[in-house]
Formats: sequence, C-alpha cells, structure tokens
Amino acid sequence: MSRPVTSRQLALETLCDWADSGRPLRAFFDRRAASAALADRDRHLALALVQTVLRRMEELDHVLAARSSHPLARMRTRTLMALRLGAAQVLFFDRIPGPAAVNETVRAFRKGRQPRWLAGFVNGVLRALVRDRDRITGELAGAGPFFNHPPWLVRRWQQRFGADTTLAICRAASQVPPLVLRVNPLKIDRDGLLAALAGSGIAARPCRYAQEGIVLGEYPGGPAGLPGYDQGWFQVQAEAPQLAARLLAMRPGGHYLDGCAGLGGKTSHLARLVPDGASLEAVEPDHRRFDLLAENLSRLGLADRVRARCCRLEEFRGEVLYDGILLDVPCSGT
Repeated sequence: MSRPVTSRQLALETLCDWADSGRPLRAFFDRRAASAALADRDRHLALALVQTVLRRMEELDHVLAARSSHPLARMRTRTLMALRLGAAQVLFFDRIPGPAAVNETVRAFRKGRQPRWLAGFVNGVLRALVRDRDRITGELAGAGPFFNHPPWLVRRWQQRFGADTTLAICRAASQVPPLVLRVNPLKIDRDGLLAALAGSGIAARPCRYAQEGIVLGEYPGGPAGLPGYDQGWFQVQAEAPQLAARLLAMRPGGHYLDGCAGLGGKTSHLARLVPDGASLEAVEPDHRRFDLLAENLSRLGLADRVRARCCRLEEFRGEVLYDGILLDVPCSGT
C-alpha cells in the first residue's frame, strides 16, 4: 500500500495498526506521520480524528450498528475503522461538510485495495448518516449514558464512586483536552512566554493551579511551531502532572529517581527543581521514548541534571539508596 498522503489516510492506517495491539496509540501515529508529508494542520486533524474515534467509540458503534446491514462484530478491522472514522467526522466535526467527510474517508478506504462493493457499502452507510445527522444527534442526546470507556474500568469506577460520579468522570475524560505548556524558568518566565504567544496571535492564559503552566486556546499546529520551542522555553505537559513533581519535595544532598520517565514531562520538571548537591536518575525501557526523553532534556538545557537509563525498572540497579522515588504507574492517562 502507498504511504498515507491525506489526513484521513493517516488516521485510518493508525487506527488499523493500533486495533487489538494492546499498545499505546501515539507510537503508531508517530511512525505513520513520519512517512506522511503532511502540513502541521493536516497532521493535527489526523490526530484529532483518531482521538475522537477512540474517545467516542461506544456512541459511534451504537449509531453504526443501528444502520448497518452487517453486524459490527463480524466486520474486518479496516471496514469497521473506516465507518467509525467517517461517522466521527459527520457527527462530531461541525466544520467538516458531511459529503466531504464521506468522500475523503471512502477514498482513504479504497487506498487499501478494498473491493468495489465493500467501498460502496461504507459509502452507503456514511451517506445515510449525513442525511440523518440532526435526528442522530438528538437520538444520542436522549439514548442514556455512553461511557466510552472499557467496561472493566467502568465497573471498577461504579463500585468505587457510584453511577453518577462514574458518568461524570467518563464525560470529562472524553472531552478534547487543551494544549498545556510548562514554562522552563531557566530560559524564560511565564509572563514572557505569554507575551511571545500573544505576539504570534496565539490565545493563552495561565493555568489555575500549576504555577508554571499555560493553557492554549484553539491552536491548529504542533508544539514545534510555537515560539520558543527550539530554544527550550517550554515543555508540553498537562496541568495535573505538573503538580506531581512538586510532591517529591527534594532536598539538598538527596538522591532521587523517576522510575517511569516516558518522554520526560515529569523528569524534566524534577530536573529543573533538583536542588544543589542532589542527584536525579530516570529510567525508561522503550528505546523510542528514551530517545525523545534525551531530546527533550537537551532542548530544555537540563541534560546534565539527569542520569537517564534505558532499561526496565525491574532490571535497574541503582548505586545508592533513594530519598524519594516518583512512579507514574500505570499511567496518568488512565
């Protein structure tokens, strides 16, 4: 198959790669995006499409199951993902005209050398959604709660928090989060970065709780396109994780470990906070993520403050006893 060349192709191939893998989505998207010569705006759209399919899959499947002559459970992965992708655009992307969403999705589906009759089936189902969009929107609003989360997780939350709180959690987690930055005070202060963003016509405001955080408004590009990215003025990091690093309360002369370093959000924050005479180590087993960790630390000017190791935590043997260990287990995204 040819390399993805449109937002829909990139989104569809990512979803197909990810399906039933049990692995994080972003690695599949980044690998596909690297071979797709897309502008930042198109890459951003592709990622938004993929994330919407995953965030609202229960709703999408409810709508599709009621309008498909073939059971969803018996569909091939590519067919089902194409239907979900097209339905997500028709129902949840107001700025994309319905016919355009259908045409581009079917075109991406055909790139996978699908038979003509199957492409016709996908086209027919999606065009039916376009015709009935207003009625479907009302149907979803009155069809009862859609959790859009794994059933096992919903059951656990219901047992722990009750039905109403569980639904509120699921609805909040299904929202598209804003892009949040953590200012690197070694390079610039928060007011300075806010002024630079405003000068570039980018709406932004301080975070409510994180003292170094900035929340961006609608921004169509990637972080690398923001002022100060190459200069290490900021790190992309949600507000809640920005609060976690300060819980470690490091002191001079202490030894500290980040046992789940990932791409370096909390690691770089700890590196910025580590006091004189203290040491910080970080462990990340995935080679791709470890390379990005090293890249972020270097960009932020913090590489000399962290001793990073590419290995599994159970294989790691520290040379000292630690005064504090930060573990983001299994993942704050859960």
